This record gives sequence, structure tokens and C-alpha cells, in this order.
Amino acid sequence: MASNKTKPEFEKKIQTNPDLPWWVELLFVQIGFPDKWLPKILRRKNIARKYIDENKIIIKYLVIISIGLMYTLPSYKYFQSQNSCIKYQELKSIENNNFSTRNKLKIKADAVKICNGA
Repeated sequence: MASNKTKPEFEKKIQTNPDLPWWVELLFVQIGFPDKWLPKILRRKNIARKYIDENKIIIKYLVIISIGLMYTLPSYKYFQSQNSCIKYQELKSIENNNFSTRNKLKIKADAVKICNGA
């Protein structure tokens, strides 16, 4: 009968202790990270979770703005390089003394053609 009394208590302990997350098993058991890091990581995780819960709206706006910037950045870079190429070609044609024979719009049109590969 003594074994019957100890068995339910043991099962209660197992039920009250939650299972470790998969990353704890992987990092601390399988790989062998130092055990003193685990409480620090768990503490920081709780602090981060509280911070995220308190600042959800700000974080959402920052994510939306970041996605918008990442979406527009490639076109910005493309047009920036095009503009610098056009300015370079204009200056090059002015240095070659083609400015006196052509008007300014013709020089710009030729620079755009050169930069676009035509």
C-alpha cells in the first residue's frame, strides 16, 4: 500500500512541472550550453513578452513602415543610379564641347539613351 500512496504524488509532480520547450532541449541538453544561461534567457524572454504586450500598436506601425520602406527601396536605388548616370553623361558631353552645337534638351535625351543602353 505504501507504493500506491507514493505513485500518485510522483504523478502529481510530473503534472505540475511543465515540459521543457524544444529549444531548451536542443540547446542545453543536446548541444551542452552552460546551465547558468537558462535562467537569464527565460527572464529576458518574459521581459520581452511583457514589452511586446505593452507596445503592440507601436510595433505594428513600425513593421508596416519597415515593409513599406523595403518595398520601395529597390526602385529608389534604381532611379538614383539612373539619375547619376544621366548627370555623368551630360557632364561628359559638355566637356567634349558638344554643348555649343546642341541645346540642353538634346544633350539630356542623348544621356538618357546612353544610360538605357540604346
